[in-house]
Amino acid sequence: MLKFKRSTVVLGWLICLLAMLFYCYEYLLRIEPSVMMPELMQNFRISATGLGFLSTAYMVGYAPLQLFVGPIIDRFGARYMLIFALIFCVLGAFLFASMNSIWLASLGRLIIGVGSAFAFVGVLRLAAVWLPPRFFAFFVGLTTALGMIGAMIGDIEMSYLVHSVGWHHTAYLCAFFGCLLIPIFLCLVREPSQELDQKTGQYQGLWKNTLPVLCNKQVILSGVIGGILYLSLSVFADIWGVGYIQALLKGSKIQ
Repeated sequence: MLKFKRSTVVLGWLICLLAMLFYCYEYLLRIEPSVMMPELMQNFRISATGLGFLSTAYMVGYAPLQLFVGPIIDRFGARYMLIFALIFCVLGAFLFASMNSIWLASLGRLIIGVGSAFAFVGVLRLAAVWLPPRFFAFFVGLTTALGMIGAMIGDIEMSYLVHSVGWHHTAYLCAFFGCLLIPIFLCLVREPSQELDQKTGQYQGLWKNTLPVLCNKQVILSGVIGGILYLSLSVFADIWGVGYIQALLKGSKIQ
């Protein structure tokens, strides 16, 4: 069991805040197309349907992995999986920024979705092992709040950038920001050694015990309700929110 000395708590907060920064970064990548809609449609010569396909590619990589990221992070550790996820997000961001093919750009969005799937669960894992238990619920709320605030600020700043330098350069800047995070994660993000020594045998019967949970009616009902509520954010607000408000108020995206 990790002893929460003062120096340990300070180090734990630093590591968890860095992981939180990755969550904010992946959220920024998630909403990236929302401020580039006209430019993307013109560049790829696509309709709103094509743009929906491009945006959906993110969820194709993101959503199915939510079933598996917990066991994967428990098996390989949050450090390695968050670094892997960050590299995936950066590769996908560069692919999205550099391609003039809708199919390759969609592949880039899919890769971003795969990397982003590990962000929030990785943050929870590090908070659980580094921070005293009394801070866990507070940190989860703080992470969610800062992720949303980062998305709002990112929307504003990216709108200015798209208006000033174009969507290609804006997408490249987002990818380069991820490059800055990779060496920081390699140097600083890790798990306590006590946690890394407790992995043997803890996965026996995992999938056997998971099946009854997936077949539970209450779990299925909760998942359906949560999915419906999430649609308003992931389908409408993240992708079409900026364009809808712009059309409703008859203003430019930077206003």
